[in-house]
Amino acid sequence: MDFMQSFFSFPLAITAVPFCFLFLLMLLSVFTGVVDDLPFLNFDTDVDVDADAVSAGTWLPIGITKVPLTISLTTVTFVATVLMYYIDHFVLSTFDAVLYVGLSLAALIASLLASLYIAAFLLKPLSPLFDQKKAFAVVDYVGMNARIRSNRVSGAFGEAVVTQGGLENLLDVYSESEEPISYGDEVLIVSHNPELQRYLVIKK
Repeated sequence: MDFMQSFFSFPLAITAVPFCFLFLLMLLSVFTGVVDDLPFLNFDTDVDVDADAVSAGTWLPIGITKVPLTISLTTVTFVATVLMYYIDHFVLSTFDAVLYVGLSLAALIASLLASLYIAAFLLKPLSPLFDQKKAFAVVDYVGMNARIRSNRVSGAFGEAVVTQGGLENLLDVYSESEEPISYGDEVLIVSHNPELQRYLVIKK
């Protein structure tokens, strides 16, 4: 009971509440994929910027930027919550009210900074799993048959499913043909475009 009271009280609640929220978002993302489509949760650091501008993520540890944002933020807030629990329990609780608040805010900042690097270390083994370039190199879909899953296929949009051993793999595809390709059509995967990160398909 003492732990639960601490969990939802100052200063632990400042990291614990976001952790609970982000953990739910991560579960939603894993089971539905909905969260990954939200623009404010897409962590894209491959954007060209001016020399005087700082791109989002350049100051972050490398392990943080190599995994989906929902996973990295959940890990960071979890580590920060654990650090704050022990700091509050063994250090801050010995001070009076005025010092307690000031030291708690300082400890929060320190624990969040430390948690970035701890989380980066913990997440580093997972980063290859989310490397899109390596993901495309694992399976060569060129020459395989697929079935269109989106309403249509254009020069910049389309989704198709390749079935292998009873497993369905959803691919991003596009078409350069004027012949309309729509949901349910069977297509042949001709090549992979590394710039678009999509597979070129033609109707069979």
